[in-house]
Amino acid sequence: MNQLGSTDSKLWLDATSRPRDSCPMIAQPYQLHIERRDPARNMARYYALSIEPTLFGEVCLTRRWGRIGAHGQAKYHSFEREEEAVQLFLGLLRDKRKRGYRAISRDMAKCASAPVFRVPDDATGELTPNNDIERPRPNSRPTA
Repeated sequence: MNQLGSTDSKLWLDATSRPRDSCPMIAQPYQLHIERRDPARNMARYYALSIEPTLFGEVCLTRRWGRIGAHGQAKYHSFEREEEAVQLFLGLLRDKRKRGYRAISRDMAKCASAPVFRVPDDATGELTPNNDIERPRPNSRPTA
């Protein structure tokens, strides 16, 4: 066994000292789900933002967007400091609010992938505009 001081490692497997945890703690959870709907333009979009720590000790801002009910796209930004990620988070939120996106409740975000259907009008059999139709509530049971 090589015991030379210049090549001997100070990191033994049975060492009593533990390495420092380099993964930063996030001060508070940052998660947001916003939507933009315009039935006249057949527009139903979502945009989701979250800030989470990575396994490499960085902070990751995740952006997801697309049409409601579709898988959509995602983009990831890595930062060394949480403050940088929060600045981008707030900047993106300001831009999206200017474009008409609005926050929705957590319950509605859970069923955001559920499609909104049009139902036939009782009298005429015509499809009603889906302005008046709401998403099914979570934990609600369909009526027969």
